[in-house]
Amino acid sequence: MTSDEAEDYRRHLTALLDKHHIRWIADEADEAIVVGKTISKRIQPQQIVATDFETRPRSARRRTEEFLATEPFDPTEKLRILLDAIEHALFAPARMESEIINNLKLDAGEIQFMAEDSTQPLIHFSAGQLDRTNRSAAELRVAVERIRELL
Repeated sequence: MTSDEAEDYRRHLTALLDKHHIRWIADEADEAIVVGKTISKRIQPQQIVATDFETRPRSARRRTEEFLATEPFDPTEKLRILLDAIEHALFAPARMESEIINNLKLDAGEIQFMAEDSTQPLIHFSAGQLDRTNRSAAELRVAVERIRELL
């Protein structure tokens, strides 16, 4: 995949997330992208030599030291970060909900988590809701896997 193609995929995925009101996933990925990646660089340090007449840099004798630096991610790495964010935000919760329903053997029932001082559920799981979520997540998962294959 070329850099331009990776950037196009990232732009389209971000627009899709925005369309479905989950743009925050792309925003979280962008925060990680802005920081850049940490790399190790070997640099030859310079020493300052002061004489009676002038101050001039003198390079060390072939000795290098390791320093940490950051550099920007390339477009393919940016796309991978966005795909990872989508997987963590959408697929992991769907798997967790599925495991909860399966472990509690809720064939057609529901689970409600309530605060002590409220009559409204904080979180509500039902088998039907889970089926719809899993179908949507499965479709998106296929698209994400296809994009990953192109990388």
